[in-house]
Amino acid sequence: SPTVSAAITKDSLSEKNLQDWFFSDERQANDVAVVSSSNGSSLVYLAVYIGKGETWQNNATSDLIKEKMDNWIIDLTKDYSADEKALDKIGEPTPTTVPEASPETPPQEAVAFDFSPVALEDCIETSDVTDLVKIDLTYVDQFDISRSGSIIIRLYESVAPITVENFQNLVAAKYYDGSNFHRVYKNFVIQGGISASGQVVPNIKGEFSANGVENNLLHVRGVVSMARASDPDSASSQFFIMHADSYPSLDGQYASFGYVVCGMDVVDAIAEIEVRLNSAMGGEISAPVYPVTIVTMSFVKVTK
Repeated sequence: SPTVSAAITKDSLSEKNLQDWFFSDERQANDVAVVSSSNGSSLVYLAVYIGKGETWQNNATSDLIKEKMDNWIIDLTKDYSADEKALDKIGEPTPTTVPEASPETPPQEAVAFDFSPVALEDCIETSDVTDLVKIDLTYVDQFDISRSGSIIIRLYESVAPITVENFQNLVAAKYYDGSNFHRVYKNFVIQGGISASGQVVPNIKGEFSANGVENNLLHVRGVVSMARASDPDSASSQFFIMHADSYPSLDGQYASFGYVVCGMDVVDAIAEIEVRLNSAMGGEISAPVYPVTIVTMSFVKVTK
């Protein structure tokens, strides 16, 4: 039967210590990781059942580990006086479910953003700097068929003026042309923005609440946001498009600045492509086997 070989507090729960415990010699194949409350009491709020006889690569991330556990995540909402009693309450594991895809225009009740869709055929390219950017790209779909497609994103200068200006400058300079989406993580994000020439651009101010800047554009499906390192002001050119319906843990931590108003079907198709181990992203399975290439980015305006 499952046994407890590690107790992780809420404050210490992280990708690294979950990996360290998971791959330690002490963990048995049928162990349960019991997570206690942040004050170190015996309140147990989560238990993760580790599948018996399963193995993963040593650099797999916690998200991947959890996914490979058949998503057996059990929410324990009651107080238990000891971890052992919590185990008695687990019973049959209940698999988590992936939410169904949300509509192209998600609700944003707190702040009104213009998420209205535009049609590709109603747009023309322009030399003017606008709040609409078209990404023309090529990729190999899940059926090994070469495809091309376009994504149009609307930029929100009102919520992230520094981020939007930086992005517009890079688009105007053709910085992104020929670069790839190097990270494709289904039901999470697709990420790109590393220059094909290796050119490095300066970092910018991180426009999100944890960095002292109000930003109410939530990380829901279709939202575009800046990738960064641990330094809150380390974003420069890399960006990601949300594929998940929502991801609240990103809200207030990353500078969201745009939204896909055309071509979310292309994002969905890219999310289905074949991927492999991505050593640049901590070993998650998210590196495209075949390149997802940004042929060009351009400004567009709606003619109708």
